[in-house]
Amino acid sequence: MAHGLRARDTSGNSVLITPETESIVSSGTVSMPTTLQSDSTYGASIDLPGAQNYNAADIGVMILTRAYSLSMQLQVKTMGTDYHYMRFIYNPGVYYTRNISTGVMTEWVEEVNKDTVYNEFPHFFWEKKSGSTFTSVQLFACVAFLCRDVSAGVLRMVYRIDSIAAIDYVVYLKRYNLN
Repeated sequence: MAHGLRARDTSGNSVLITPETESIVSSGTVSMPTTLQSDSTYGASIDLPGAQNYNAADIGVMILTRAYSLSMQLQVKTMGTDYHYMRFIYNPGVYYTRNISTGVMTEWVEEVNKDTVYNEFPHFFWEKKSGSTFTSVQLFACVAFLCRDVSAGVLRMVYRIDSIAAIDYVVYLKRYNLN
C-alpha cells in the first residue's frame, strides 16, 4: 500500500502524490540565534548522519516559523496639501543585507523616515552558500523587509535576525541508504 496525498477531480479521476522522502534524519523545534556566527553568516546548524558528504539534490528541508515579531510603522506625512502614507522600520536595532552566494551578512543602516518599507514577512530557507555537498544543513530564519534604499536608489531586502525566536523543521534525505 502506497502512502501519500490522493488528489481527485469531480469526475472521479485521482492521482497519488508521494514524497521522495526516504529517511527523516532530524526534526523538531530549534531556537534561532540572535547574533551572527564567527564567519558573519547566520543560522542554526543541523548535522546529517554519518561522516560522508551528501549531495544537495539528496537533501530536503522544511521550515515553519513558530514565534516571530513584526516591526513596521505606518506614518502619515504631509507634503504641501497632500497626505502620504508611508511605512518605515519602527523598532531600533541592527538590520543586515545578505550576500546570496556566500551567506555573509553585512550591517545595513536605514535612513530614518526616508527608507520606505513595502513589505515585511518571515523569511526562511536552507542556507547552501553555493555549496553542492554537505555534512550539515544551516537553517536560516528571520524577518525580512523589502524596502526602498534611498541612498543607493534601489529596492533592497534587509533582515532582522533577532525577530524569530524559534522554528519547527524537518531535514530528510532522498534516496538515503545505510548499507
